Amino acid sequence: MKSKAIKWLGTLLGCLSLIVVVSAIAGPVNAKCPLSGNAVKKAAPCALASGGGN
Repeated sequence: MKSKAIKWLGTLLGCLSLIVVVSAIAGPVNAKCPLSGNAVKKAAPCALASGGGN
């Protein structure tokens, strides 16, 4: 059972590290915002709604 937990943890850490690397390399999808027409900033923060503030 210990081996299964270690494999699961290794897989999880591997996937998370892949996501971090890809997100660091990736640029913005659009050069301009389709709604406002303004230029898109690469370093714009991304907020995730949890539903707790509703």
